[in-house]
Amino acid sequence: MDRVFNFNAFEEHWPAAELVAGEKELNFNHLKIDSRALKPGDGFVACVGHKLDGRQFIDSAIEQGAKLILAEAAGFDRDKVSHISEQSVTLVLVEALNEHLSDIAALLYGNPSENILTIGVTGTNGKSSCVQMLAQALHLIDGCCWTMGTLGCGPFGAQIENENTTADPITIQRELNKAVSYGCANTAMEVSSHGLVQNRVASVKFDFAVFTNLTHEHLDYHKTMDAYGEAKRQLFLGESLKWAIINVDDKFGRKLKKDSGITASKIFLSLKEPTEGADLRQWIWVEDIRLTLKGIRANVFTPWGQGKIKVPLIGCFNLNNILSVVAVLGVKLQNADEVFKVVNQLTSVAGRMQLIRGDDKPLIIVDYAHTPDALEQALIATREHCNGKIVTVFGCGGDRDSAKRPLMARVAEKYSNAVIFTDDNPRTETPETIIDDMRAGLKNPDKVTYVSDRKQAIEQAVASVSPLDVVVIAGKGHEGYQIIGTTKHKLSDVNLAKDVLTGGRND
Repeated sequence: MDRVFNFNAFEEHWPAAELVAGEKELNFNHLKIDSRALKPGDGFVACVGHKLDGRQFIDSAIEQGAKLILAEAAGFDRDKVSHISEQSVTLVLVEALNEHLSDIAALLYGNPSENILTIGVTGTNGKSSCVQMLAQALHLIDGCCWTMGTLGCGPFGAQIENENTTADPITIQRELNKAVSYGCANTAMEVSSHGLVQNRVASVKFDFAVFTNLTHEHLDYHKTMDAYGEAKRQLFLGESLKWAIINVDDKFGRKLKKDSGITASKIFLSLKEPTEGADLRQWIWVEDIRLTLKGIRANVFTPWGQGKIKVPLIGCFNLNNILSVVAVLGVKLQNADEVFKVVNQLTSVAGRMQLIRGDDKPLIIVDYAHTPDALEQALIATREHCNGKIVTVFGCGGDRDSAKRPLMARVAEKYSNAVIFTDDNPRTETPETIIDDMRAGLKNPDKVTYVSDRKQAIEQAVASVSPLDVVVIAGKGHEGYQIIGTTKHKLSDVNLAKDVLTGGRND
């Protein structure tokens, strides 16, 4: 068993903690917040959540071999203590357990972020692409970079899928501990606004914080854009933070640029030349941007010197992501030639403006865009590379922010020659309700068709265009499933696109 729990040391950090059963010191394997994932010798953390009270699963956790139970103290049923004492299990009660969970996990996993260069990326769009590009670059330099985010957790190229963009506080510290044990010198992780508000990364010692952009999203949770922006800002206020990498082409990024509460050294990213008088030691910008079907070319200016990039990526937003990579590598390597040597080896990220080609068939682009801004940027980028027609196939997720549905429909109609609505992840909502919400944003609803089956929608789109045109499939990107009700069904937009172009079947 890898870890030691010592109550006396624990009590020094949380004086109000109460040992109500078991030994003061014991060895255990891993902390788990989900009782279903427990293995003999693990510790179980019984929090009170929005929907469930984890304490109701304590008996189940003990049956599965848990040796340590950390439980929320407020409202704990003391009648259970004698029963737990008989099970040779250590039970500790902690007030406001949720608030302290990141600190507790960091302590019990040995504060791993202090022993690895840690990069956090936040923003509405671009987090996954930015993290994957950073990981790819750092993998090329150091042989390993651990990643955490939408595409999973683990060493670059071998991530294991996870449920949330930002995992729970225990998983984060466990993954950081694994990264250190694995021998990785770096970790790059997506940091969502939910994760920041819910203190999931409170005890992560970030070295770099990267801001991509702020657009309409998650207002079902944050209620206002001001609250949403304030959530993102929290990533830049950590005492350990050394570098704040900020996209100042974004309105909120310009606000962060002037934010005196951010004490880390700032680097500003822009697709435009800085204004006269700017301190160029803080700026990275581009000139002579050229976009072709082969990718992006540009001249890049940095505090460490200038260079040229030539990468097989689509869209100026990917150029913003590249600049974030340039910033981190510049600080790390302090040599422009070495930076651009690495950057020019980067390739596209799965499900992010991913190109699917077939003989004498239209180009299909698969992208994860599921917000109005992300869809707009994807379609603008496509238009920059396409002289023919653009047909957009997409839907909106159920049980999520319904306010963005008409906005996304309006964007698709504006930037496409034709639009086909289809089902995304309807979850527990009826697809018809979602489609009605989307139609409300259209100027010409009669011109937009709805094809429920995603593969049939793609087939209809491909059949309607020529080899000089482009079909954009938006919303699911890398995902390999579709959620109908509460059940995940196997489905991949990438596989569907390949099948449609080749006449094959999606297995």
